[in-house]
Amino acid sequence: MSRDQQPIGFSRSTGGSSGAPATDGAQTQDPDQTTSGKIPPVDNVDGNGPYTPAIDESAGPSGGSWVFYPEELGRDGFLHPVFNWGPGAGTGPREYTDHLSRIASHGIVVISQPSSGTGVTELAALDWILDQNDQPDSIFYQKLDPSKVGAGGHSKGSFTTYAMGDDPRLVTTIQVCGGRSGAGANLRAPVLILGASGDMATPGFTGDYQAINAPVVFLTFQGSDHIMCARDNLVPWVSWLRWHLGGEEFRRDEFVETATSPYCKPPWECQVKNW
Repeated sequence: MSRDQQPIGFSRSTGGSSGAPATDGAQTQDPDQTTSGKIPPVDNVDGNGPYTPAIDESAGPSGGSWVFYPEELGRDGFLHPVFNWGPGAGTGPREYTDHLSRIASHGIVVISQPSSGTGVTELAALDWILDQNDQPDSIFYQKLDPSKVGAGGHSKGSFTTYAMGDDPRLVTTIQVCGGRSGAGANLRAPVLILGASGDMATPGFTGDYQAINAPVVFLTFQGSDHIMCARDNLVPWVSWLRWHLGGEEFRRDEFVETATSPYCKPPWECQVKNW
C-alpha cells in the first residue's frame, strides 16, 4: 500500500463509512442550508459527510469508469452535483477510493476513469452520467443537477482538466499537483489550484496562475509532496466543492478573504486573484 492509499475514514467496500460526521462547530452555517433541496449542512469538512458512499466499479460509456455516489440519492429533494475526477498517470479510480468516497459522502456524484490527457474520455463520461438523469431505469433518474458540474484531477488528471476546462457545463475546476507552466488561459469558471511545497509539478502552477483569467485561488501545502498532495489538500477540496457545487456561498470567505482564510495560514500558503 502506497502512502496515497492509506485510509482516511472509509473502507474500500461499497458504502464503507467508518463514523459519523464531525461536529466540532468549526463552521458557521448558512440558515438557508437547512431547507429541503439544499445540500445537507456539516459542522466540519475534515471528515465524513452526511451520506453513505457507494461505488459502481463498471460504469460509464464503455464500462471503464467508476462512479462514487451517495446511497441516499435524492433525500429531501436534493439534486446531486456531478464531479469528474482525473487520476494521476499509471493509476485509476481505485487509488483514490478514499478521497472520492469522502466527496460522495458530502452529496456529490463523482465519475472517474484513467486520465486521457486530452479530456475526450472525460467529456464522454460526463455526457454519460448526465444522461442517466433522464433514464427512468437509472438509479440517478431525476436525482442529478446538470447545472452543477465540475472537474478536477491530480498530476496527469490536472493536465486533462486543463484540456477540458473550457467546456461550458463546468462551473469550477480543481487542479491538484499538475502544473503546466502557462496552461489555463482557456478556463472560464472559478479555479482552485492545490499544490505542495515538495512537489515537482507545483512550480509549473506559477505560470498557470498568471495565465488564468478566471477567478482563481492557489494554495500550497507546506511539507507535502506529489504523492500526498491530493490527500493533504482534501479539506479545501471538499470545502470548495460544497461552495461551488453545493451552493454554500458562505464558504467564499474561507478562500477569498485572505486576512481570515484558514488556508492562508500554515500549513498552507495562498494566492488569490480576479475576485
